[in-house]
Amino acid sequence: MLRSKSFLVPGLAAGLIGLGVAALAQPKLPTRPLPGVVDAVEVTDEMLLNPPEESWLMFRGNYASWGYSPLAQINTENVDTLQLGWSIAMEDGPNQATPLVHEGVLYLPHPDDVVTAHDATNGDLLWEYRRENDVPYWGSGHINRNIAIAGDKIFMSAHDAAIVALDKNTGELVWESSVGDPAATTHSSGPIVAGGRVFSGRLCDYSTPVGCFVAAHDAQTGQELWRTHVIPKPGEPGDESWDGLPYEDRTHASVWMVGSYDAELDLLYWGTSGPAPSPEVLRQPGKGDLLYTNSTLALDPATGEIVWYFQHLPRDNWDTDHTYERILVDAEVRPDPDETWVQNPGLPNGTQRLMTGIPGKTGTVWTLNRETGEFYWAKQTLEQNVIEAIDPATGRVTISEDAIPKQEEGAPVRVCPSLAGGRDWMAGSYSPLTKSMYMPMNNICMDMVASRDDPRYGIKPRLMVTPGEERLGRIDAINVETGRTDWRFDQQAGPMSVLATGGGLLFGGDTSRRFRAFDQESGEVLYETTLPGPVTGFPISYAVDGVQYVAVAAGGGKGGLVVWQFLSGDRSARLGGNANGLFVFRVAGSETTPDQAD
Repeated sequence: MLRSKSFLVPGLAAGLIGLGVAALAQPKLPTRPLPGVVDAVEVTDEMLLNPPEESWLMFRGNYASWGYSPLAQINTENVDTLQLGWSIAMEDGPNQATPLVHEGVLYLPHPDDVVTAHDATNGDLLWEYRRENDVPYWGSGHINRNIAIAGDKIFMSAHDAAIVALDKNTGELVWESSVGDPAATTHSSGPIVAGGRVFSGRLCDYSTPVGCFVAAHDAQTGQELWRTHVIPKPGEPGDESWDGLPYEDRTHASVWMVGSYDAELDLLYWGTSGPAPSPEVLRQPGKGDLLYTNSTLALDPATGEIVWYFQHLPRDNWDTDHTYERILVDAEVRPDPDETWVQNPGLPNGTQRLMTGIPGKTGTVWTLNRETGEFYWAKQTLEQNVIEAIDPATGRVTISEDAIPKQEEGAPVRVCPSLAGGRDWMAGSYSPLTKSMYMPMNNICMDMVASRDDPRYGIKPRLMVTPGEERLGRIDAINVETGRTDWRFDQQAGPMSVLATGGGLLFGGDTSRRFRAFDQESGEVLYETTLPGPVTGFPISYAVDGVQYVAVAAGGGKGGLVVWQFLSGDRSARLGGNANGLFVFRVAGSETTPDQAD
């Protein structure tokens, strides 16, 4: 039976969040108007299109997924005086949270479908929503990476296959809409909102037929407007790419991260994962391209129609997801042939509408025309042996036959990167100051065996740090116009998500509990501190009354963190997720000097 609870807690110390909230929920506490919370200004479409610099209104800060804040009070000159402004405890579990901030209120997603609202200057708790039900968690359903805000509502994708809308001023449930059977469908990431529609992807079961989908809901009512499945039905375009594999045997193909949106083109972009099981020897026949797995889908937000697609990796045998953020920039296309792998011979002149970044686990940079999907150039970053060649004119990939297991329970096959990535869910950033993207990655290979003993991907892997690499983790700074690597930061621990700012800084944490600020231009570490657990959240920056803050969630959880910790050799961080918290920084003295730096 489904139950939902929310309550306002005026004046209560925020540190009580982690002390057993069930005790606070009885009885329901009275509501008291709070400045900047009750009757707060609605978040308009214009705000979402052009976010106020003091706010953080969506997953990566803007629809283009830059992971960038223009705030510059904290900069390369004073970041060494950064200090903890406030912190709060969070719910136990895998902690990969992205806070939102609007009008001095910070909205925080916790593990296990809990959302809280806080005074963004000190963390005082304003309200809490706690979703309670009897549906068991599976996969990554414990994770609550992001929420969305629009109008007077907060939107969350819940683990029980529901999209939920809350009143942003009170936390009260406004509507909820089911998207499927929670035994086969769950969410690890939240939605984005544009033009009155709530867009969401999801994680789908590894054995349930039909595969996964992107859906749109009416932001006011919760009515489902459309859903677009990643796996085509018989007779639909792309059906032939499954090489005769029966439709009921086509599974997984999840869309478990968050999309991007171009308002001028009115196109929605979403990345997809691979099939299940991954090795084709376990799902014969099925040696075709397997559309639309490991692809970028450009969707009409009004109808869900696929306007164009680009497949980054056909015929996936390795669980090589391409679900990560698509960075949208307007820039020149002038790849350096000495720094990039493949360049289209017919490159255009002048500024173009680009979609770029490292969208998948292979660590390959892809740069496309985001209006048409036309291929421009690609760059290898990590050691990889699954892509053998890329057609310069079309961008079509030829995969390496040597990396494919030829028989079930056969001899191990060396594959780089591993199913743990290369790239994974840790988000990169783009800075307009340097015209560079900053990507956290890992040097991980695997010896894999195709096996039905693994009920999810059909892979038994033995993971290792990439031969020839001394360290596990790295951050690569890559110019989006030329493809040149500006700098590379190597580290033993696995790096987590990063944030670029107008102060010339790049913030990011890692699995060894370190939280750092880098110089965007040089990669020099300008600030470093140690937090209680792995710095697994997506950092953000915001300002209240002229004071700039940088916030990041830490604490961890398990999952892939176990792999990165084991391979790095660093055992200093506890991975249970029972020390979760949000940590908010500001420069020393800023609380008494509220004037914003130019």
